[in-house]
Amino acid sequence: MIINTLNGFLAYKYRHNEAFFVVCIEMTYVVFSGLYSTLPSAIYSTFGPKQGPRAYALILAGGTFTALTSYLDQHFLHEKIGS
Repeated sequence: MIINTLNGFLAYKYRHNEAFFVVCIEMTYVVFSGLYSTLPSAIYSTFGPKQGPRAYALILAGGTFTALTSYLDQHFLHEKIGS
C-alpha cells in the first residue's frame, strides 16, 4: 500500500510529464496485478453482467480509500509514537 500511495501522489504531481505519468500508471498494475487480472472475471461470474462492473468499481474505490486512510493513520501514529 505504501508503493501505491506514493505512486498516487507522484502521478498527480507529475501528471503533465507524459513519460513519468505512464510509468506511474504501469506501477499500479505491477503492484496490484491480481486485482486487475483475476479479480474482474471472478466478480463478473459472481455478480453477473449487471452488478459485476458496479461491484468491481466499489472494490477499486475501497482500495483507494484504504490506501489514503492507511497513509493518514501512519502519519499521525508516527507523530504520537515516534520511531
